[in-house]
Amino acid sequence: MKNNYKDLLVELTKKEIKIRYKNSYLGYLWSLGNPLFMAIIFYFVFKQVMRIDMPNFALFLVSGLFVWQFISNSMSLGTMLFVGNAGLIKKVNFKRDLLAVAAVLSEGFNFVFSIPIIIAFMLYSGIYPSFIWIIGFPILFIITFVFLYGFALFLGSINLFFRDLERIIALFLMLAFYGTPIM
Repeated sequence: MKNNYKDLLVELTKKEIKIRYKNSYLGYLWSLGNPLFMAIIFYFVFKQVMRIDMPNFALFLVSGLFVWQFISNSMSLGTMLFVGNAGLIKKVNFKRDLLAVAAVLSEGFNFVFSIPIIIAFMLYSGIYPSFIWIIGFPILFIITFVFLYGFALFLGSINLFFRDLERIIALFLMLAFYGTPIM
């Protein structure tokens, strides 16, 4: 990748992060607060009310919700990739796939900074990260990143011709959330 593309990628990623937290006092804390608040609700409903007997249920919830947020937000951003950046695309000549990389990187940024919270829940539960995490986490992150990058390009391209896709993806993500082990 040419150096000017690296600079452009950094600036596009910064733009995605700034836009997300524009006019927000708490900024990044909202990315942490949303899954934590959902985890509290699910913990209360499933552990306290329905009395589900599962060890380390809070850790299960938090780790699943942070990963889900990374995936679902990347897919949502990917859907509006080209439509939302139409002004930039029309004015500047650059590799359009950098928009997908920047979108997924901005969500990856949020996810990476949620890892200390997951580790804190692990330590509280008496589970300690092992050495394999040092190798395994980056490999899993790269695999997830490549998948989401491809999916963002795919969704963004289809959304150019079929604008209802944005709403279909929102419904699909809601269905997937409640229909998978995340819940």
